[in-house]
Amino acid sequence: MRSTRTPTLQKPRLRVPDAVELLALADAAQGTPWEIPVLLASATAASRTEVLGLRWSGVDLDRRRVRVDETLQRAGGELKFVPPKTEKSRREAPLTDIAVARLRAHRVEQARRRLTLGVACHDLDRVCERGDGATCEPDSFTHGFRRIAKSIGLDSVRLHDCRHGFLTMLAKNDTPAYVTSKIAGHSSVAFTADTYTHADEETIDRAAASLDAAFRAAGK
Repeated sequence: MRSTRTPTLQKPRLRVPDAVELLALADAAQGTPWEIPVLLASATAASRTEVLGLRWSGVDLDRRRVRVDETLQRAGGELKFVPPKTEKSRREAPLTDIAVARLRAHRVEQARRRLTLGVACHDLDRVCERGDGATCEPDSFTHGFRRIAKSIGLDSVRLHDCRHGFLTMLAKNDTPAYVTSKIAGHSSVAFTADTYTHADEETIDRAAASLDAAFRAAGK
């Protein structure tokens, strides 16, 4: 046993989508059963379990906020709504104008559909549901996202990569690190910076331009 070595775990290769690609994913999902889950994953940095656990009671469209305080998890073979893993995971996330407009339209359509279905419709106050008010299957969301991403040539983008893309976009737009960490629901700013924000070519070019400006100023 002493002469053996345990294999080194390899982190999955990330394909971090930029703002244009996040919007393209949300647009491609329109008209599919996964329109709102993909929209929320692209525009809030909420994880898969957090997106599917959102209630309308936690959505304030006037303030442009969603409150993450419940997640959808599979336990003992059953889907259950449970609190987030840590207290800092309970948080509010901002909504963009596009997200607010689409959520308003979704809420109207959802109410109309529930009136049509009547007693056959489950009323769980869920933002994301199957169409009859019942709970979405998380794995089905992942598979649905994969098909949507593939349809627009983003085969290599995984559902969780949207979270990386959103948080990296915040960092690139000079959002303070502590604010990005709070939106992500992380326990530390260092973890957010190390795991969820990624330097791309544009960011590195901007850093180089800043250095050039600093050296030119020093040489005067």
